[in-house]
Amino acid sequence: MAQKWGESFLKSGLPLEHLTLVTFKTLGWECEPRYEYQRRGQLTYFEIDLIAYSPSDERGDLLFLVECKYHDEQRFWFFLPCSTVDHQAQYEAMSAGENLESDEHVVHFAPYSPLADPDKESLLTLAPKTTWGVTVSRSGAKEQNSIQEALDQLAYGFVPFCLDRLYNFCASYPKAVIPMIVTTAKLFCLRPQIYDVDGIRKANSPSDIADELSWTWCYYAPRGELQDYNMDEINEWKREHPVWQTNWHTIHPLKAFPPVESQLIDLWSFPHWVVVANIEGLHDATQAIYSQFLQLPMDFSLNEQLGTAIETATARKRDGRSEDH
Repeated sequence: MAQKWGESFLKSGLPLEHLTLVTFKTLGWECEPRYEYQRRGQLTYFEIDLIAYSPSDERGDLLFLVECKYHDEQRFWFFLPCSTVDHQAQYEAMSAGENLESDEHVVHFAPYSPLADPDKESLLTLAPKTTWGVTVSRSGAKEQNSIQEALDQLAYGFVPFCLDRLYNFCASYPKAVIPMIVTTAKLFCLRPQIYDVDGIRKANSPSDIADELSWTWCYYAPRGELQDYNMDEINEWKREHPVWQTNWHTIHPLKAFPPVESQLIDLWSFPHWVVVANIEGLHDATQAIYSQFLQLPMDFSLNEQLGTAIETATARKRDGRSEDH
């Protein structure tokens, strides 16, 4: 009876969220449960399970937007390998020739990107790259695709979350965001050299044709529907926030600070890459990504310029010399 009760409790998803939070806490990260957002045109509210904030560091702050998915031991997640050549060829139209494996396409900053070498490829070297996952039972039957559900949940919440955090202008440096899925499901990636249908048919277990992964970078191909949704969110945000207003001052950041506008435009195609980690590999994945993130060359001088603009506007407002634009 106890075992049955425990499995039922695990299926609620709450224990996995707790274990995820505890894992981050042991690494010195702070956690905020539940990010709620509403898709434009829908009355239903959606939730993302957790926001994890890295320890404060003068080299930059990182946070993970985390969705948790529980599975019993009879189900696993199966991904396709994502090779550089095939990946670039498949999405060349969307990327307009950009290198989608560069660091600037892995991590998003608000309100601007401080990466001194945005074309560098370092973050994606930390784990195998995969794409297109399905949920499969140990009997071989295809299950409801909870991988796609989790990816979509993150993707549709990503831009609203980044827009909510865009006004952290007064922070000492911009914050970086990476989406993440944490699951109890075992993760497998089909071996690239498997191309024989009969060989797959004769497989007795996933390990016969695939490699088990503790975590992976999964490429999320943003469909036109998502890109339209993202652009609508961005345009509506700009309409609702034509100026930055507080009790002290009113300034026009989008007009006076072009990098903010540029970052907004780039946001429409995010996210590109999602961390997918088995709960047992979450510790190592977090450590590896954060360590590499802190090594990325960054230039925070734009934030100083923005801070100066804010101080100037504040002084003018207090002196009664602020101009209406």
